Amino acid sequence: MSSNDDVTPTGLGCDPRDPGSVAARRRLLLARETGLMAAAAVVAAAQVRVRAELAEIAAALDAAEGSVEHGLHVRSLAAEVALVEQVGQSVAEGLLQEAVTAVREFPGLVDALGAGAVSEAQLRVLTEAGLSVSHVNAGEQTARRAAFVRVMLAEVGARVLPPRALRVTAARVAESLTQESVCERFARARKTRYVSVTEAENGMCLLRARLPLIEGKAIADRLRKQAKAVIRARPAPAGITGRAGSPGAAGSAGDTQSTENTQSTGGIGISESAASGARAEGADATRDEGPGVMPGEMTDEAPDERTVDQVKADLFADVLLTSTPTSNGAAAGIEASVQFTIPILTLLGPDRAVAPDTDRLTPAPALLNGMSPIPLEEAKRLAANAPSFQRILTHPITGAVAAVDTYRPTAAMRAFLTARDIHCRWPGCRQPAACCDLDHTHAWEHGGTTSIDNLCGLCRGHHVMKHATAWTVRQLGGGVLEWRTPSGKTYTDQPEHHDTHANTNIEFRPSDEARDGRAATGMAMPRPTSQQNSNVEAPAPDEPEQRGSADELPPF
Repeated sequence: MSSNDDVTPTGLGCDPRDPGSVAARRRLLLARETGLMAAAAVVAAAQVRVRAELAEIAAALDAAEGSVEHGLHVRSLAAEVALVEQVGQSVAEGLLQEAVTAVREFPGLVDALGAGAVSEAQLRVLTEAGLSVSHVNAGEQTARRAAFVRVMLAEVGARVLPPRALRVTAARVAESLTQESVCERFARARKTRYVSVTEAENGMCLLRARLPLIEGKAIADRLRKQAKAVIRARPAPAGITGRAGSPGAAGSAGDTQSTENTQSTGGIGISESAASGARAEGADATRDEGPGVMPGEMTDEAPDERTVDQVKADLFADVLLTSTPTSNGAAAGIEASVQFTIPILTLLGPDRAVAPDTDRLTPAPALLNGMSPIPLEEAKRLAANAPSFQRILTHPITGAVAAVDTYRPTAAMRAFLTARDIHCRWPGCRQPAACCDLDHTHAWEHGGTTSIDNLCGLCRGHHVMKHATAWTVRQLGGGVLEWRTPSGKTYTDQPEHHDTHANTNIEFRPSDEARDGRAATGMAMPRPTSQQNSNVEAPAPDEPEQRGSADELPPF
């Protein structure tokens, strides 16, 4: 009888029970890693130089046309680079700008990257810090930046400096070499303030803000103090220790970070706002009821066990969504608005929540902006507080839109295209369709018609780029677009379906009435159809029709 000790693991390339074998295998793999890093460094340096040259060509084209301030050729190039490298356009623009800066201002760092003396991350940190070295005399500035490179390469070679530690060291060296004062540099840096939202998993997000350091520290300190005050004010339930940090506490954080002002599409939806009052009600209910308890389900057995971080996040969202700014009265009274989709079958009950002929195992979730899954119960709670709604009936099997109607005066053609496109139809762009322009694929001034099969949603930036650069697009039918880049590559973009498990072979096309352009003249928007028969009930005859307006035609 053999024991587990007699079994030698396979696939490791060594015997874990033999220290010599493990050491030899480890040395071999680390040597391979070092070789691969050296090869990658050569490629990375070459890529930086290629990106810089591409950006210089695009900038020269903008300068030749007198449109440097608009930078349409640079943006057009970035859009094409984004498709090649499979990154977002803003990321591609950043990569091109970083490459130009590195090659033009810090060529020694690019050489060091190719030699493996610095990594790509270190190059980015050093380039950013090196830009702080400035002087009124251009020649002196060049010399000082070269000195910065020499000092920093010596520092990197002498000790271990990962990007975070390197940033601190580089900032100190740059400070000693620059002529510009801290006040002047702060005034320039302050112009780069921004706020961004990045979608995360499971209905969560990362909200980032670039602010002056003093304000950021003050915000963090106030949130910390407020969170501690909330925790200290908690009643002590009898027989419960009330210890924070229970696994179930995450539910309350997720509940209170959602916004109430909603617009829903796809099944049953909400249009406009359920307003901050509804959100505040939900937040208060969550705080009172404790983790994992939906509003309206008050219970003494569910104490508030949120952690300090969770309370800070809830307070952060609560203040931003319910308070009124004091710095500018023009911002007072403005309410937030989000859009989400609720599948109609899911609302009909658990027995019909999963459509037949699909491989879905659980009911389809609600979708934020038609793309990102969010908890269905949270979406239903927000929908219950909205004053009005927009309904879009979708095919339960294919996910294609079967009919659109509204109880508010919106353009029916825009409603159909918003439901079909979901987001900007430029390849890779995910700006919500509700914020997009309606673009004539074949331009109106060149004989294009205002019809569903000649319209698509484009965000303003890509709308302008499509008309002002060499990008071209044509409609293939069913909402499918074929894009052609200035360099001649083609990319096909298909409208997304509301259910990711839907049959994607189904075309999304309007009825004959929409195709012949009658909706553009102010007639009611007909219900679109799919290639398969829809089993969704059509709107009742007495429901109000939505009529388009010639005043709402897109600008192109």
